[in-house]
Amino acid sequence: MAASDQLTPALLSLPFGELHGDGKVYLSQLGARFLQELLTDVNNPIPSVASAEPALTLRETDHSPVAWKPVLAGQTTAGVQTYGATTVGRTARIGPCVFAAFVVALTAVGGTIAGNVVINGLPFAANASGPTQAGALSEWSDVTLAASNTALGIQMAPGSSSISLVQSGSGIAATMLQATGIANTSLLVGSLTYFI
Repeated sequence: MAASDQLTPALLSLPFGELHGDGKVYLSQLGARFLQELLTDVNNPIPSVASAEPALTLRETDHSPVAWKPVLAGQTTAGVQTYGATTVGRTARIGPCVFAAFVVALTAVGGTIAGNVVINGLPFAANASGPTQAGALSEWSDVTLAASNTALGIQMAPGSSSISLVQSGSGIAATMLQATGIANTSLLVGSLTYFI
């Protein structure tokens, strides 16, 4: 980047774009250039910027929410769980970044479920060369953690399309939640942002 291209405070004060009534963000040329530099993806580059405003709209196929069914399973034996009506998943993709949100509301656990607990069904796998991606549970109930564990989180391993449930506590190593901790009425509400 040339010295004349550096982002100075004066340059950063310029408008990068605006939100229109149709729900789309129209970027200025400066905003589009800035976004291109941040989100350039070799396999899916952001389109070139036109010379006239509005300069760029993100493709509908990238940022429109996509429904997915979160499926809770054991890694050793998946089991067949029964889900309540509030079970739902949504993803939205912007370039190489995916935002996923989900609600898993069980009404029955299949008797054969065993091993580490995962949530399957995501439409995009995480980047295989990236780090482990972390997310958060905003609500969880009717889940039994192993002794001395007090927190439950989620993560996604490189190359995976499954969300792992991780239990942790003070002064002990984090471990994967086991299927024995899941009940007929377990509830998990969370979200995760990851790179593909």
